[in-house]
Amino acid sequence: MRYLTDRDGAREIDRHTIRDFGLSSLILMERAALACAGVLAENIRPGGRIFVLAGTGNNGADGLACARILLQRGYEVSVLAAGEETHTTEEWRFQRDLAGKLGISVAFAGHAVQIPCGYDAYVDALFGIGLSRPVSGIRLEALESFMHASEGAFVLAVDIPSGIDASRGTVYGKAVRADVTVTFGPEKAGLLLYPGAMYCGRVIAAEIGFHIPDPAEYACSRICERADIAALLPGRPADGNKGSFGSVLVIAGAAGMAGAACFAAEAALRMGAGLVRVLTAPENAPVLQIRLPEAVLVTRRPEESLHETIAREMRRASCVVIGPGLSMSGEAAKALDAVCSADSRIPVVVDADGLNLLAGKLSMLQAPERFILTPHPGELARLLTTTVGALKEEGLISASGRLYEQSGAVCVCKDARTVIRTGRKQVFLNPTGNDGMASGGSGDVLSGVIGGLLAAGCAPADAAVAGVWIHGAAGDAAALKEGRHFMSARSIIAGLSAVLSGFENRKILEE
Repeated sequence: MRYLTDRDGAREIDRHTIRDFGLSSLILMERAALACAGVLAENIRPGGRIFVLAGTGNNGADGLACARILLQRGYEVSVLAAGEETHTTEEWRFQRDLAGKLGISVAFAGHAVQIPCGYDAYVDALFGIGLSRPVSGIRLEALESFMHASEGAFVLAVDIPSGIDASRGTVYGKAVRADVTVTFGPEKAGLLLYPGAMYCGRVIAAEIGFHIPDPAEYACSRICERADIAALLPGRPADGNKGSFGSVLVIAGAAGMAGAACFAAEAALRMGAGLVRVLTAPENAPVLQIRLPEAVLVTRRPEESLHETIAREMRRASCVVIGPGLSMSGEAAKALDAVCSADSRIPVVVDADGLNLLAGKLSMLQAPERFILTPHPGELARLLTTTVGALKEEGLISASGRLYEQSGAVCVCKDARTVIRTGRKQVFLNPTGNDGMASGGSGDVLSGVIGGLLAAGCAPADAAVAGVWIHGAAGDAAALKEGRHFMSARSIIAGLSAVLSGFENRKILEE
């Protein structure tokens, strides 16, 4: 598992290491500069020309130290500083003086700055993690000139590309596009969250000596890796039967929306659920019987109300998936109310129209810890009574915290980087998936994947984290096979085989 930090956490790590642990900031700076210089040496021939744009803070000081090391290694180096000389830090002035002893001249940018083209590499050491507002003035002119001059050359960003918010991945108007970003200590969330992730290139997390006795203390989120997911998956006993692997009740698909019900149900089956029962509009029955004969269609008895049918089915189910293609009709609202008010402790995944029906009514979730909410940005905005634009400004990590506080449920906030919040301080950023998954039905598949894991015995938090990872990995497998443009929801379902067989094969090898 990898821990991610944000702007405040990174600053606290730096402060703790220097003030409490007693490691000099200059030692940290030298190690940071050596890491950057090492990456440049791997990519630029000896004797190459390298341009460094430095800010006036300690990120700029890292750049000055890197320039000195590169000069000592035989590179031709030019340095330009952007900002006010009166605002430089003590470390910055120390690094400038050291560089000056080797003949490196550090000039300050003026208006109409023109950074020359033609260098082999350009080093962005302008802002670092401290940026929290749009760039303006001389710094903006220098940034724009740097971006123009560096087109086609190798670009290295020191800690984070200038123009990117380290906590949210927000782009403040314009930002440097790096080929490689060398970040120090834990990765910053802004390097993985979009749109910032598109500007970072390859991210290298360099260990420079930070003292971090408990990474979780400074983390804003975590990233699960394959081994972590494998540990969450329940085993499949060799003597098991369909009753051993649970039953998923899928309540989905208004008239004409059979596809949503099919995707959720088939994904649950492909995840290994022993049985999947589907309650859907009668008009969808022929499609389901042809497309997914393995599923059992739930029929409502003449003497039963919808509440009674759902209560009966929940007594025989291991979990419920409700919402895909359900519509916003009165019948759909009754179905959601029946699930939420049922005297049951089984876990429930609420997706799509189920979430829209919940907007303004989160208090109807009884025993909320058994619920998993899976909103995309539009649904999340409705649940939090805000706008998608405001959510993007706030950031998904913060927004997921608000949804958790208001609902008490496990929150799967879907986006290009999905955020899963399983508690007040338990936040996961999912690393798998790709833009080929941005098509109708993908979310329905995810709800079924999570449902299949719940049926097999996963706790809601584990099912959410593992389900999102597996769903994204299945999309990645599909992209490799078909290409991102050609993918559909069915491609993701097909990709589940490659992902799950990988876990099974690894288990056999370990045994």
